Amino acid sequence: MEEEENADTSNFSAPSSSPTFSRITSSNDSTFTYRLKGFRHQPTDHYPRTFFKDVEERGDRTCINGQAIHNIWFKNCENFMQIYQDVPRFLLMHQGLLSHDDINLVDVEDVDLSAHLKHMNELGMFDDSIVIVMADHGHRFAKLRETHQGQLEERMPFFSIALPKELRETEKGKRIERNLRIHWIDCEI
Repeated sequence: MEEEENADTSNFSAPSSSPTFSRITSSNDSTFTYRLKGFRHQPTDHYPRTFFKDVEERGDRTCINGQAIHNIWFKNCENFMQIYQDVPRFLLMHQGLLSHDDINLVDVEDVDLSAHLKHMNELGMFDDSIVIVMADHGHRFAKLRETHQGQLEERMPFFSIALPKELRETEKGKRIERNLRIHWIDCEI
């Protein structure tokens, strides 16, 4: 029998060892646990995997004490950005609680995610941050996957990058934005 690999021995490399980042967090509910067996050693300053494991064991992947789990997750993100606002930081937030098992739950958090991103932007939390919002694929195991639309969704991930205004106004930032637009358009063709 093949030995199960954990993420500590995979090619995953977090910038926590870099002197550039004085704080790093990885807020996720399933990253590195689909094929791998998680981390043996906590890879970040903040690692809420234990929270999400508890959520899975409770059997209700949507709420805790009447509060939507994704809103708890969003508040965690906001708190992190406020607490570490004066230091370089890296925040990875990944989740699939609503999307992996039920196609009908995906849109439950759409309005909340939009409001959360707008709120954080209005507070200036993104003024010095590159924000990437993405969805990696459509449903791989649902019946929808067997349809033409399901196959298209599996191969067409959503990917959005927002550069901070101060960076966009520099020559380097203009070049980065121009390259992103060129390559994005090329990818869509």
